[in-house]
Amino acid sequence: TGNEPATVLTVAVQNVTPLVELRSVAASGGRKLQVPMPTAPARAEGLALKWIIDAARKRSKAQPMHRKLAAELVDAAKGMGAAVKKREDMHKDAERNKVNAHLRVVS
Repeated sequence: TGNEPATVLTVAVQNVTPLVELRSVAASGGRKLQVPMPTAPARAEGLALKWIIDAARKRSKAQPMHRKLAAELVDAAKGMGAAVKKREDMHKDAERNKVNAHLRVVS
């Protein structure tokens, strides 16, 4: 990409880091509902790194892991790739379940 590798890594992790996540909460009648909750910064960064590595592993088997990881990091830095899609899907699910936000448990 022509950018510093450290910059690409930082931007990639920022683009994949989730702001909210869904947690299961017991509701009346024994039901479990998905409740959107803010993600702690340390957990969010850990999830981002995990998603980038998982997405890299799922790429073409013909390439060595270091090339797959590099390609996923470049894609994530550009706002594309499977890891960024995972974040967007999580945010969409949280938006859909916003009606359950009143069940949020503060711990």
